[in-house]
Amino acid sequence: MQEEIAQEAWSDWDGRLATATYREYDSHGPGVNGGHRMVSSPPLTPTERAALTPQALLAGKDHWDPMEQLQELRALIH
Repeated sequence: MQEEIAQEAWSDWDGRLATATYREYDSHGPGVNGGHRMVSSPPLTPTERAALTPQALLAGKDHWDPMEQLQELRALIH
C-alpha cells in the first residue's frame, strides 16, 4: 500500500460496518500502518486467499469462467 492510504484505513461509512466485511492478505508497503486500523479486520488465511480466484469471484449464476475467456482472447492476439 502506498503512504497516501489513510492510517486508520477503513471507516464506518454511514453504518455500513453492520453489513460489510473488511479483510487483508499480505499487505505491505509504507501505508500498511502495522495493523493499527480503525476497523478490526482479521487477515485472510492462506486457505481463504486460495479460494479467491477469478472463477470463484466472477462466476455468478451463469458459471462464466473469466480465465477461459482470457485464453480465447489471447488466442486471437497470437
